[in-house]
Amino acid sequence: YSSTGAVVVTRNIAPIITLTIEALAKEKVAVDVWTVAALVYTLIGVALYMMNDIEFSGIGFICIIANMGAGVMERIVQRRLIAVEPVDLSKMVLVLINNSVAIPLVAILLWPTKEYEDWHTLKASDPDGPDNGFAYFLLVLSCFVGVAIGWAGVNAQFYLTATSFMVVGNVNKFIVIAVGMLAMGESSSWEAIVGCVIAITGGFGYGLARMNLNEQEKAKKAAEKAKK
Repeated sequence: YSSTGAVVVTRNIAPIITLTIEALAKEKVAVDVWTVAALVYTLIGVALYMMNDIEFSGIGFICIIANMGAGVMERIVQRRLIAVEPVDLSKMVLVLINNSVAIPLVAILLWPTKEYEDWHTLKASDPDGPDNGFAYFLLVLSCFVGVAIGWAGVNAQFYLTATSFMVVGNVNKFIVIAVGMLAMGESSSWEAIVGCVIAITGGFGYGLARMNLNEQEKAKKAAEKAKK
């Protein structure tokens, strides 16, 4: 119901929401004018891209908002369970719980979406099925990559705030947007391209601003320690 780029770029709005929730949750998240400016700059890119996305529907918009909301809550809860109020569980157990609990919830959606009607296309003998074994290889590979993403994500949240992690996750999606434009025929007007570049560079700008804040915090702590 929406293009790949629309989903990926719109999620760049999420860090602003996450930052607000973290502040309300009283987690110490350092903020300065540059971090806020980077997030607002990113929003400009998001708006520019969305205005030129040729495959965007009402249902798609609802799905994107639901996806973004779920992503924000996931980051907030994971951050609290891993770093703020840590639970006595290993990171691999957290990855297992994170994925296994989701299986029955996602399975429920098979019925309203009637996805089961397309299962016959998974057979190599079906006219609409995969052309060769490479497609099955990619399917299996995606499973291993998914496990790696889950494990890396849980570990990353031990060191990053939910907002920073959300920004990192958005920035690395640039290649997905590029593939959508180059291989899937999605919106590739100059406005869309500029919007993508602004959104992604805004993420990098946020990262630099966050690094600068961290350095200032370290220098401040070092100065206070020296006084004692």
